[in-house]
Amino acid sequence: MAAGLYHTLALRGDGSLWGWGWGDAGQIGDGTFQTAPSPRRIGTNTNWVALAAGKSHSLALQTDGSLWAWGGNDFGELGTVIYVAGSPFAVGEDRDWIAIAAAGNYSMGRKFDGTLWVWGRHAAGQFGDGSARTFGGFTRIGQDVDWATVAPASSHVLALKTNGSLWGWGNNFYGELGTGDTLRRLFPSQISIASNWVEVTGGNTHSAARQAGGSVWTWGGNSSGQLGDGTFTPRTNLVPVNLNVLTITVWEAKEAGPHAPPARTIALR
Repeated sequence: MAAGLYHTLALRGDGSLWGWGWGDAGQIGDGTFQTAPSPRRIGTNTNWVALAAGKSHSLALQTDGSLWAWGGNDFGELGTVIYVAGSPFAVGEDRDWIAIAAAGNYSMGRKFDGTLWVWGRHAAGQFGDGSARTFGGFTRIGQDVDWATVAPASSHVLALKTNGSLWGWGNNFYGELGTGDTLRRLFPSQISIASNWVEVTGGNTHSAARQAGGSVWTWGGNSSGQLGDGTFTPRTNLVPVNLNVLTITVWEAKEAGPHAPPARTIALR
């Protein structure tokens, strides 16, 4: 699944791609520019393996490592010069893309060689190359070849390296980079000295990450309590989240009936 501003994408087990929601910029990908209140299939291909959704654009990868895009392209977020696209089209000829991500009006991707790339609108420094230009085409972020995961947010970027270290760059007005201050970073900056991070994500002005041991940490804006630390105070440093154990009933039967197996109760953190 991938959720944009007002549209949603989904990948089914058979490799087919579906979209629904607002389609004024063609972001659904069904060849129209109409709103779809229910899922519509995107083309007939069954070799889709990954997807991402931004404000009004969409990205997807096929099994051969090719990159595809559609939707709005006001800032080059589709990686091409066309204005808008109502259906998926192949971006370039490279066949070594293995991961994609999108947020707002920009896109990011990771290649097989571990390099990280960005394109589209980056007025907050999301290019990570020291510039604060408004938008641009495919730009490699530094020379590192050990990027593992990237999580673009509204105006800042978070990423993990293969050694388990956590990095961030872009806007930092509320401390969303976790660097102990509110200074914007135009180059990737390491967040904390820990090297056991396994998952990271970013919101509008806050961030969250999980360590290998299962502990969850948050930082940044906290006006609505989004950091989960029991306060409404913004944090420029990482704070732990106390996750209480929740009891959840898991129904294992695919069908109801007298011969269905009983429910199994488990505890999730």
